[in-house]
Amino acid sequence: FRNFFSAVVYFFVIAFVCLDSMSKKWEDLLRTGKIEKCKIAELKEYLKTHKMTQGGEKGTLINRIRMHIEGQKHQIDGSNPAELPIAALRKTVAGFGLSCIGTQDEMLELLITHLKENPGVGGPTAANE
Repeated sequence: FRNFFSAVVYFFVIAFVCLDSMSKKWEDLLRTGKIEKCKIAELKEYLKTHKMTQGGEKGTLINRIRMHIEGQKHQIDGSNPAELPIAALRKTVAGFGLSCIGTQDEMLELLITHLKENPGVGGPTAANE
């Protein structure tokens, strides 16, 4: 039993380290502008991994990745707002008193901008209602 438990803990530690290094890779690609050189398939794979919408032009995909990475820095109740389903995102945006009219991408950008301008604001989430 002890060996099994150790193996499970080891697996999760390795998985976390790999995900963390992947996140840093994407942050670096954004920061340096090299993300523009990524293939659409690579961008879509990132979005698929994070259960985000994969449709749209290359610029739209890059913006979603940017919003996801920003969302990691400005979480709401421990969750990345970029990973919220549309209905939960709409409720969360409205809970901050922001306009919930527009596309999912527009609402997400509005929410993350609000969180960046108001650090420390945890706020309501649809999951808490």
